[in-house]
Amino acid sequence: MIKMLCLASALSVGAFFTIAQQTPSSGSNGAPVNEASKGDPMQGMHHRNTHEHEYPAAVSLKQLRDTVNELDRVRQVTAKYHDVNVAKADGYVGTGNEIKGMGIHYLREVESKHFDAEKPSMLVYEKDSTKPGGVNLVGVCYLLSSAEGPDGQPVDNPFPKPLAIWHKHERVCVLNNPKNKLDHTIKLTEEECNARGGHFNDQWMIHAWIWKDSPLGVFSPSNPVVAVNGFVVPELGSTPPATVGR
Repeated sequence: MIKMLCLASALSVGAFFTIAQQTPSSGSNGAPVNEASKGDPMQGMHHRNTHEHEYPAAVSLKQLRDTVNELDRVRQVTAKYHDVNVAKADGYVGTGNEIKGMGIHYLREVESKHFDAEKPSMLVYEKDSTKPGGVNLVGVCYLLSSAEGPDGQPVDNPFPKPLAIWHKHERVCVLNNPKNKLDHTIKLTEEECNARGGHFNDQWMIHAWIWKDSPLGVFSPSNPVVAVNGFVVPELGSTPPATVGR
């Protein structure tokens, strides 16, 4: 299953990078096609496929295999968290209501100083009354501290870039001595954050839907088949109640 997810993710991301489709009357550079070559299918194929920017972003077979193996190991170490009570005992704390396409995040660390795929920063659940604790494990979420590269992605991306697109939640104040782990969700100005002894957290974040397939890819930001009855966050087209956590 994970192999198919990774392959599907690679193809979907690759399709995003594929540009400049052809028209019958012009070449890839916009110039008219030589009338004498119209009857030569090989000429047209060569003309269309020699431009590097038309290829999907490159990912090697080794990268695919390594990613599949790594996610398989993550599944092995997180299988016990199908019982959310075990997750709570290991320090994971629920961050709010169920969000459509993103579920309920259970947080163990506010900041990640060292990336370890087998120790996800968060676990992602959706409501399911048939499961222990009333929730079903659907994926994991990682935080990453890294500089931003010229491509707008972390320089130290632990996953192949063509497969994994990271995003940021900016200007989130992290308190140095919070009363609980959820205090990082409080939005403050820089002055207010500093006054409370905190600092802004601009870490990278990525989901890995390793327990419930996402039709958008294993590393997609959201999973449309997760928490289908959950609240919709503003960026997805609606307004959630004030109690919804980040």
